[in-house]
Amino acid sequence: MTSLHPSQPDEMQILTSYLLHPSPLSTILPYARFQSLIPKSSLSHSTELKRLYRDLQFQRDITIDDVRRRIETECRRSVALQAKLTRNIRRETGSKRKRDDDDEGDHLPQDVDSDSDPDRSIKLDSALHGPLGSTLQTQTKQHNHSSTSLLSSLAAATADLTSEITSLEAELSGLRQVCEERVGGLSDLRYGRFSNSAATGESIEKEVTDGLEALKRELNKAAGD
Repeated sequence: MTSLHPSQPDEMQILTSYLLHPSPLSTILPYARFQSLIPKSSLSHSTELKRLYRDLQFQRDITIDDVRRRIETECRRSVALQAKLTRNIRRETGSKRKRDDDDEGDHLPQDVDSDSDPDRSIKLDSALHGPLGSTLQTQTKQHNHSSTSLLSSLAAATADLTSEITSLEAELSGLRQVCEERVGGLSDLRYGRFSNSAATGESIEKEVTDGLEALKRELNKAAGD
């Protein structure tokens, strides 16, 4: 049965609806409205007017693409931050649970004959392999899992791994975004736009070379990680 309550929009949907959907020039200023703003003496130049309107649309689309990239970057940062906070909370919860288990185990009765051979073997094995690595079963329940605690530990471990994977995916997405931004910066070659409108041939060549070198560094960094 389909739920009657719509799901809550996420950050990406909110920013996209608020910033991108109403932003195209055709939405803000339709061509008919654009014509009404032109002096009547110039309306006869319909070809030039259409060309001007398309150029304005093109410039507007470039701005919208930049805003879209910024939205994607911020949303990826939010995912990484949420994963980090979740991981820290689970780690603190696990540490508190372990401290509570240790405190509970400290109040359990200990074997009086602590100098017997089995106990010495248990202590030696625990010193070598840790309290959970003993080959002989202890007489206390301090470090023994029950079925409930085992399932809880497995669930916590699964959640931690999921958080780690989410964090790594966010980092990879960030690196990919950096590379895409470098590639997008090189699109000036196609659009004929440069940061310095009065750029000479040598300065344009240097700008393109610097952009390619920056992209190469980011790709090498991603490959090294």
